[in-house]
Amino acid sequence: MAVDPAAIERFAEDKLSKGARQRDRAGKFPAELWKLCAAKGLHGLAVSRRHGGMGLNAVSTCEVLEALGRGSADGGLVFALGAQLLSCSV
Repeated sequence: MAVDPAAIERFAEDKLSKGARQRDRAGKFPAELWKLCAAKGLHGLAVSRRHGGMGLNAVSTCEVLEALGRGSADGGLVFALGAQLLSCSV
């Protein structure tokens, strides 16, 4: 499955960055954003399609994570997605 890193970066800018500084200061992590990322398929990037993931190879997974990092001002959310991805892949 091909992934458009530019589209992922725009998604991160448009949907994930708004209010990131305030969430950091308040120590908040909104479940809505986590669910939004799940709906976009970002929770199972490298997980096989057979198990409900996107089945991306390592390079494509890195491209998506890099695009998220460029587009989102919420480093904690991007880190959490990466950690969740690793835990699913192990």
